[in-house]
Amino acid sequence: MIKKTAPTPCGYRVLIKIDDTTIQEELEPGYKIVGNEVQTASGMHVRYLPKTSEKKGACSGTVVSLGHTAFEKFEKPWYRPGDRVFFKRYDGCNIPGDQFGEPDVEYMVINDTDIWASITKEVK
Repeated sequence: MIKKTAPTPCGYRVLIKIDDTTIQEELEPGYKIVGNEVQTASGMHVRYLPKTSEKKGACSGTVVSLGHTAFEKFEKPWYRPGDRVFFKRYDGCNIPGDQFGEPDVEYMVINDTDIWASITKEVK
């Protein structure tokens, strides 16, 4: 059995657990979500990207951990583990969680300054 752990970011990088934004209604008939991918009607597996993220390139997630020099050039860290944040979908490196015993989770490692904003409360 694989022990559940998360990768550790190096240097000035930040590890983010990407929010599960998969919305079944966006899929074409005959398609289904399998982990972090979509299985097409013909059985082919492709990476899933919600239509809203595809248009804007925005993504949200939760900060898991910081590299040892993240935010070092600033007076204090902008974000801490547990904070929910927005970042650009195409910055950084995606890491599938199945490598760490979490098949339905996707992580992203990005530079500390590539986080755009924090999510502090729900907007009504």
